[in-house]
Amino acid sequence: MSRALEAEGLATVVVQMERGHHERLKQARTLVVKFPFGRPFGREHDAANQRVVVEECLRLLESATGPELREPGYRWRREDWGAVLVGMGVRAAGGE
Repeated sequence: MSRALEAEGLATVVVQMERGHHERLKQARTLVVKFPFGRPFGREHDAANQRVVVEECLRLLESATGPELREPGYRWRREDWGAVLVGMGVRAAGGE
């Protein structure tokens, strides 16, 4: 999708969780975050955190002069992973 938009003259920033996709998919501008899949902008209902990611996307959009991969180092807190997995329907080890 981003390549098609770029071909029409619309600049894009792709937010993703895996660094390897940038080169393989030939994306123009990519922001890599260490968040769970399905949560590229952070925790739901956390507007402050989501705003930080959106602002980083806008900075990348303004400053990139060519294909660029940016990893600002945003990480999901380890203690929150359990809640994300439960919300996705993943059971804890042991079938609980």
